[in-house]
Amino acid sequence: MTTVVLASPIEAVPSLMAAIGAAIATAGIAIRSVDLDPRCSNDAVQEQGFKAALAGVSGPVILGGFSLGGRIAARLCAELSPVALLCFGYPFHAPRRPSARHGLEALSRVRVPTLIVQGTRDSHGSEADVRGYSLPDAAQVVWLRDGNHRFVPRERSGYTHDQHIAAAGAAAITFIRGR
Repeated sequence: MTTVVLASPIEAVPSLMAAIGAAIATAGIAIRSVDLDPRCSNDAVQEQGFKAALAGVSGPVILGGFSLGGRIAARLCAELSPVALLCFGYPFHAPRRPSARHGLEALSRVRVPTLIVQGTRDSHGSEADVRGYSLPDAAQVVWLRDGNHRFVPRERSGYTHDQHIAAAGAAAITFIRGR
């Protein structure tokens, strides 16, 4: 059985990752959660949360997470050899600073199948920004129309946050089952 380990910053919208995690668990997929401290700038310390969550896990593992959690998971792919990487609201760059591509560097080294679920208006990597990047061949991006970093669309878009969360969960389940 595949186990999914998802991490997110403590202050991230808890309902977002709780809902996605619940959808994955309801689909019969084992899931473990990791809380990251967004104030900690030491990636090695953040990585310990993933390693602790993997204690006692046997069988295939998919790493991933929301924002910082996705970037840390990408950094760990070479070391932990997961079967895949699953990211939500991936931080391709610093907010509204496309030239500060800290997340893109971590992602460029990933060689496992990767799913990124991203809002088209994400301040850490909008659809317009990401179109200009050279992503790994194994990476695919699912775009949530008019969604921001936390997948919240503007009211006039005709989409709702709940719809985007459901779409993110459905895309994740399809991706996981394909591994």
